[in-house]
Amino acid sequence: MVLWVEGRGTRARARAAGAAAALHASTLSLPGHPPGRAVAAGAGPLPCLPPGAFRAVRAESVHRRGPVNRALRTLLENHRPAAAPLATTLDLYRELQAATPDSLRYLLRDLFETNTYWELGTKQATAKQLQPGTWQVTLAVRARKAVVDSAGGEREVPMHDWVEVGVFAPAEKGEPSGQPLYLRKHRLRSGQQTITVPVKRQPTRAGLDPYHLLIDLQREDNLKDIGS
Repeated sequence: MVLWVEGRGTRARARAAGAAAALHASTLSLPGHPPGRAVAAGAGPLPCLPPGAFRAVRAESVHRRGPVNRALRTLLENHRPAAAPLATTLDLYRELQAATPDSLRYLLRDLFETNTYWELGTKQATAKQLQPGTWQVTLAVRARKAVVDSAGGEREVPMHDWVEVGVFAPAEKGEPSGQPLYLRKHRLRSGQQTITVPVKRQPTRAGLDPYHLLIDLQREDNLKDIGS
Protein backbone atom coordinates (compact mmCIF):
# COMPACT_ATOMS: atom_id res chain seq x y z
CA MET A 1 0.00 0.00 0.00
CA VAL A 2 1.39 3.39 -0.99
CA LEU A 3 -0.07 6.81 -0.23
CA TRP A 4 0.78 9.79 -2.39
CA VAL A 5 0.12 13.21 -0.90
CA GLU A 6 0.72 16.44 -2.82
CA GLY A 7 0.22 19.98 -1.64
CA ARG A 8 1.95 23.34 -1.24
CA GLY A 9 4.65 22.26 -3.68
CA THR A 10 5.66 19.38 -1.48
CA ARG A 11 5.13 15.73 -2.28
CA ALA A 12 5.20 13.34 0.60
CA ARG A 13 5.34 9.63 0.15
CA ALA A 14 4.47 7.17 2.86
CA ARG A 15 5.04 3.47 2.33
CA ALA A 16 3.44 0.80 4.47
CA ALA A 17 4.44 -2.81 4.01
CA GLY A 18 4.48 -6.03 5.95
CA ALA A 19 2.83 -7.00 9.19
CA ALA A 20 3.85 -3.77 10.89
CA ALA A 21 2.06 -1.55 8.36
CA ALA A 22 -0.97 -0.58 10.43
CA LEU A 23 0.12 2.95 11.22
CA HIS A 24 3.48 3.13 9.48
CA ALA A 25 1.78 4.70 6.46
CA SER A 26 1.52 7.95 8.36
CA THR A 27 5.29 8.33 8.72
CA LEU A 28 5.82 10.91 5.99
CA SER A 29 9.09 11.38 4.14
CA LEU A 30 9.54 14.79 2.58
CA PRO A 31 12.05 14.68 -0.30
CA GLY A 32 14.05 17.83 -0.81
CA HIS A 33 13.93 18.91 2.82
CA PRO A 34 16.75 18.49 5.32
CA PRO A 35 16.06 16.11 8.19
CA GLY A 36 15.18 17.46 11.59
CA ARG A 37 12.72 19.87 13.14
CA ALA A 38 12.53 21.97 9.96
CA VAL A 39 10.61 19.14 8.33
CA ALA A 40 8.06 19.04 11.12
CA ALA A 41 7.73 22.82 11.15
CA GLY A 42 7.27 23.10 7.41
CA ALA A 43 5.12 20.08 6.71
CA GLY A 44 1.88 21.12 8.37
CA PRO A 45 -0.58 18.65 9.91
CA LEU A 46 -2.01 16.40 7.21
CA PRO A 47 -5.71 17.45 7.54
CA CYS A 48 -4.67 21.09 7.02
CA LEU A 49 -3.48 20.52 3.46
CA PRO A 50 -5.79 22.29 1.00
CA PRO A 51 -8.74 20.53 -0.71
CA GLY A 52 -7.53 18.60 -3.72
CA ALA A 53 -4.11 18.01 -2.20
CA PHE A 54 -4.78 14.32 -1.80
CA ARG A 55 -4.34 13.38 -5.45
CA ALA A 56 -4.43 9.62 -5.46
CA VAL A 57 -4.43 6.51 -3.33
CA ARG A 58 -2.93 3.39 -4.86
CA ALA A 59 -3.53 0.26 -2.82
CA GLU A 60 -1.36 -2.80 -3.30
CA SER A 61 -1.66 -6.16 -1.59
CA VAL A 62 -5.21 -5.41 -0.48
CA HIS A 63 -5.48 -8.95 0.84
CA ARG A 64 -3.82 -7.68 4.03
CA ARG A 65 -6.48 -6.97 6.63
CA GLY A 66 -6.50 -4.26 9.24
CA PRO A 67 -8.11 -0.97 10.21
CA VAL A 68 -6.02 1.10 7.80
CA ASN A 69 -6.79 -1.13 4.83
CA ARG A 70 -10.51 -1.06 5.67
CA ALA A 71 -10.39 2.73 5.86
CA LEU A 72 -8.59 2.96 2.51
CA ARG A 73 -11.01 0.50 0.91
CA THR A 74 -13.97 2.61 2.06
CA LEU A 75 -12.26 5.76 0.80
CA LEU A 76 -11.69 4.21 -2.63
CA GLU A 77 -15.26 2.93 -2.83
CA ASN A 78 -16.67 6.36 -1.96
CA HIS A 79 -14.42 8.27 -4.35
CA ARG A 80 -14.21 6.28 -7.55
CA PRO A 81 -12.75 8.43 -10.37
CA ALA A 82 -15.82 8.06 -12.61
CA ALA A 83 -18.41 8.65 -9.89
CA ALA A 84 -17.12 11.18 -7.35
CA PRO A 85 -14.58 14.00 -6.88
CA LEU A 86 -11.08 13.01 -5.93
CA ALA A 87 -10.61 12.43 -2.21
CA THR A 88 -8.94 15.01 0.00
CA THR A 89 -6.79 14.48 3.06
CA LEU A 90 -9.84 15.33 5.19
CA ASP A 91 -11.73 12.43 3.61
CA LEU A 92 -8.83 10.12 4.39
CA TYR A 93 -8.64 11.37 7.96
CA ARG A 94 -12.36 10.84 8.56
CA GLU A 95 -12.10 7.23 7.42
CA LEU A 96 -9.06 6.65 9.62
CA GLN A 97 -10.89 8.14 12.62
CA ALA A 98 -13.80 5.77 12.05
CA ALA A 99 -11.45 2.77 11.90
CA THR A 100 -9.23 3.66 14.88
CA PRO A 101 -10.01 2.15 18.31
CA ASP A 102 -10.28 4.49 21.28
CA SER A 103 -6.98 3.21 22.71
CA LEU A 104 -5.08 4.55 19.67
CA ARG A 105 -6.96 7.80 19.03
CA TYR A 106 -4.10 9.71 20.66
CA LEU A 107 -1.70 8.28 18.07
CA LEU A 108 -3.96 9.31 15.20
CA ARG A 109 -3.97 12.87 16.53
CA ASP A 110 -0.18 12.80 16.95
CA LEU A 111 0.43 11.54 13.44
CA PHE A 112 -2.15 13.61 11.57
CA GLU A 113 -3.42 16.61 13.56
CA THR A 114 -0.16 17.83 15.06
CA ASN A 115 3.52 17.77 14.10
CA THR A 116 4.59 15.26 16.70
CA TYR A 117 7.82 13.33 16.83
CA TRP A 118 9.48 10.97 19.28
CA GLU A 119 13.04 10.55 20.50
CA LEU A 120 13.53 6.89 21.35
CA GLY A 121 16.82 5.29 22.27
CA THR A 122 18.24 2.11 23.74
CA LYS A 123 21.22 2.85 25.97
CA GLN A 124 22.03 -0.75 26.90
CA ALA A 125 20.79 -4.26 26.11
CA THR A 126 21.83 -7.34 28.06
CA ALA A 127 20.68 -10.96 28.14
CA LYS A 128 20.99 -13.67 30.77
CA GLN A 129 20.14 -17.35 30.37
CA LEU A 130 17.90 -18.41 33.25
CA GLN A 131 17.55 -22.04 32.20
CA PRO A 132 17.69 -24.07 28.99
CA GLY A 133 15.30 -22.45 26.51
CA THR A 134 14.74 -19.29 28.58
CA TRP A 135 16.63 -16.02 28.29
CA GLN A 136 15.91 -12.78 30.11
CA VAL A 137 16.58 -9.59 28.12
CA THR A 138 16.94 -6.29 29.97
CA LEU A 139 16.83 -2.96 28.15
CA ALA A 140 17.80 0.44 29.50
CA VAL A 141 15.87 2.88 27.31
CA ARG A 142 14.85 6.51 27.13
CA ALA A 143 11.84 8.17 25.53
CA ARG A 144 10.77 11.71 24.74
CA LYS A 145 7.84 13.19 22.84
CA ALA A 146 7.60 16.69 21.38
CA VAL A 147 5.28 18.82 19.26
CA VAL A 148 6.55 21.44 16.79
CA ASP A 149 4.35 24.40 15.84
CA SER A 150 4.16 26.13 12.46
CA ALA A 151 6.85 28.64 13.51
CA GLY A 152 9.31 25.89 14.44
CA GLY A 153 8.83 26.18 18.20
CA GLU A 154 9.22 22.90 20.05
CA ARG A 155 7.22 21.88 23.10
CA GLU A 156 7.83 18.68 25.03
CA VAL A 157 4.65 16.84 25.96
CA PRO A 158 4.10 14.03 28.49
CA MET A 159 4.46 10.59 27.02
CA HIS A 160 2.46 7.52 27.95
CA ASP A 161 2.45 5.83 24.56
CA TRP A 162 2.46 2.36 23.11
CA VAL A 163 5.88 1.60 21.60
CA GLU A 164 7.00 -1.66 20.03
CA VAL A 165 9.82 -3.51 21.79
CA GLY A 166 11.74 -5.98 19.68
CA VAL A 167 14.30 -8.69 20.43
CA PHE A 168 16.02 -10.44 17.54
CA ALA A 169 17.86 -13.67 16.87
CA PRO A 170 21.18 -13.79 15.01
CA ALA A 171 20.82 -13.11 11.28
CA GLU A 172 21.10 -16.11 8.99
CA LYS A 173 23.52 -15.98 6.10
CA GLY A 174 22.24 -13.57 3.46
CA GLU A 175 19.65 -11.97 5.76
CA PRO A 176 19.95 -8.28 6.71
CA SER A 177 18.61 -8.95 10.21
CA GLY A 178 17.56 -11.82 12.41
CA GLN A 179 14.05 -13.07 13.01
CA PRO A 180 12.12 -11.43 15.89
CA LEU A 181 12.06 -13.49 19.08
CA TYR A 182 9.87 -10.92 20.82
CA LEU A 183 7.79 -8.13 19.30
CA ARG A 184 5.16 -6.51 21.48
CA LYS A 185 3.96 -3.04 22.37
CA HIS A 186 4.77 -1.59 25.80
CA ARG A 187 3.55 1.59 27.45
CA LEU A 188 6.49 3.96 27.67
CA ARG A 189 6.60 7.15 29.71
CA SER A 190 8.90 10.13 29.26
CA GLY A 191 12.44 9.71 30.55
CA GLN A 192 14.65 6.74 31.34
CA GLN A 193 13.23 3.34 32.19
CA THR A 194 14.04 -0.37 32.20
CA ILE A 195 12.22 -3.08 30.28
CA THR A 196 12.65 -6.81 30.94
CA VAL A 197 11.25 -9.46 28.59
CA PRO A 198 11.67 -13.24 28.20
CA VAL A 199 12.70 -15.04 25.00
CA LYS A 200 13.25 -18.70 24.15
CA ARG A 201 16.51 -18.39 22.20
CA GLN A 202 19.73 -16.52 22.64
CA PRO A 203 19.21 -13.00 21.23
CA THR A 204 21.76 -10.72 19.59
CA ARG A 205 19.96 -7.40 19.17
CA ALA A 206 17.09 -5.57 20.88
CA GLY A 207 15.49 -2.17 21.32
CA LEU A 208 12.58 0.19 20.68
CA ASP A 209 10.40 0.66 17.61
CA PRO A 210 12.55 -1.62 15.42
CA TYR A 211 10.36 -1.12 12.33
CA HIS A 212 10.12 2.67 12.75
CA LEU A 213 6.37 2.95 13.17
CA LEU A 214 6.82 6.31 14.91
CA ILE A 215 8.38 9.50 13.57
CA ASP A 216 11.81 9.47 15.17
CA LEU A 217 14.39 11.85 13.71
CA GLN A 218 17.33 9.79 15.01
CA ARG A 219 16.59 6.14 14.46
CA GLU A 220 20.14 4.86 14.61
CA ASP A 221 20.05 4.40 18.39
CA ASN A 222 16.75 2.51 18.55
CA LEU A 223 18.45 -0.90 18.62
CA LYS A 224 21.55 -2.15 20.39
CA ASP A 225 23.68 -5.25 20.11
CA ILE A 226 23.18 -7.37 23.20
CA GLY A 227 26.02 -7.72 25.66
CA SER A 228 26.27 -10.26 28.46
